[in-house]
Amino acid sequence: MSIESAKNLASIQNTVLKPQAEDVASLINIIGSYEAGKTIVDEVPKLSLSAQSTGSVYGFGSMLHRLHIAVELGSDGQVSTYITPQAEAGGAAAAVGEVDFTGSVGILAGTLAMYYGADRIPVTVTDAMTVEALTDACVLAISANVNLNISGAKHAATFELDVTSKTLGTFGNAIGGAQISFNRNPDDVTPTGITIATTQPVGGTGLPTIADALNGMGTGDNKNELKFTAIVHGYGQDTTTLNSIRTYVGPGDELTGLYAKIVARPLYSATGDNLSTATAAIAIGAARTTDRANVIFPVAGSKNHPSEIGAQFIGIVERTAKSAAARSYGGQAFTAMDPGDEADRWTNDETTRDLAVNAGISTSIVDGGVVKINDAITMYHPNTIPETSNIYREVVNIRKIRNMLANEKSTFGSLTLSKNIIVEDVAEVSSVKDKQFAIDLKIVRSTHIALIKAFVKKAWLYESAFAIANLEVALRSNTDGFDSIIKAILSGVNKISDNQIQADISTAVLQ
Repeated sequence: MSIESAKNLASIQNTVLKPQAEDVASLINIIGSYEAGKTIVDEVPKLSLSAQSTGSVYGFGSMLHRLHIAVELGSDGQVSTYITPQAEAGGAAAAVGEVDFTGSVGILAGTLAMYYGADRIPVTVTDAMTVEALTDACVLAISANVNLNISGAKHAATFELDVTSKTLGTFGNAIGGAQISFNRNPDDVTPTGITIATTQPVGGTGLPTIADALNGMGTGDNKNELKFTAIVHGYGQDTTTLNSIRTYVGPGDELTGLYAKIVARPLYSATGDNLSTATAAIAIGAARTTDRANVIFPVAGSKNHPSEIGAQFIGIVERTAKSAAARSYGGQAFTAMDPGDEADRWTNDETTRDLAVNAGISTSIVDGGVVKINDAITMYHPNTIPETSNIYREVVNIRKIRNMLANEKSTFGSLTLSKNIIVEDVAEVSSVKDKQFAIDLKIVRSTHIALIKAFVKKAWLYESAFAIANLEVALRSNTDGFDSIIKAILSGVNKISDNQIQADISTAVLQ
């Protein structure tokens, strides 16, 4: 090979580039309230590098901090996360409960295992401790864990332990069942001489208006400007909240919201549920048949906060989608999730799970004490769409749709901006200068075909032959653009494996 001197070269060749499908990056937006007294710019999304950073900025143990902790448990810290802060609602009140140790006598040393939700709070107990000293020890133990969403204080007159949610509003009511409990684990033993009477936290009222935070993500053609793929919030199954998210994303099968043609950046949201019966969850799903934006994910009987269940669920889904967008989420395990008592686990019953899924409710399953995702679905299930044709049912399909829309916009946005001369046949254009800006029907069609094949390679589509054969591309009558329709089948989700073994003890068949 000869050595060449330095030179400056330039040339042009008309080439139909073969598009490669690119995965949309996972990006989570956490919406919630923060510690009172903080100087914060509300409803403006800001990147947070970690849950620790969120705690430092918005308050340790605040709603935003708790939700970010849960997201990180699910995502393993692999997904970029933004925070959209909201001030607590005007006139909001905190949930308040108490623990009464009156009657405790002859106390012996040990460890009192107190729980708030699924968080264990070990309290050091000494011999002959007084009720007042025991309450002081509980206050000290609570304050030692800044991640808790509660503060503890001793009642001056009666020495009861007053427990108050750090977050104002319904968040403090929502753990479900006994928020404050004792001896959740088999090796927990209440020290001798301690008598406990608990009044569970109640009275939390007030919710921020999530529509304001959604508008902070962009409005009009700039909706979801930062390209979030999922929303986490701490407002539970509040109807106004769910409706606002549905409206922002776009209800039904309409080209509105984030599904509008000019936007094409859909996302989903999820909140958890820990009710020990299926009835309430099913009722929510049954009433939201056109909701392709919201997910309800139950872990029946769990002591984890329902909003934190939803946050960890989204962390798992987004981590999985980041590495393999077409992969379903069934069997994915939660890192730290209280499975609830076995008697409460309606999700472990196949018949009840089917009822829930038919109503648009996702399901979990407990396997060997570990909570796992069983079904990850939205609540979209209108009677007008056959179940076999429901493209918005599976959460994984939302990601496939999002990815394909992003690639269509990226590819044809490039063609629209750089190739602005429409001709019948680019080959007939002789001018090199003009040829580089020319486009024809064949180029548009071949670009679509290349995209279809790329989508199949990514396993977003089931096959390519039908999609290519039924591809429609037409030039607009006034030659100002092209109209195209791709008819395709999304790749499936393997949810059922029915295997039968037929056995006999006779060896006659072997003869």
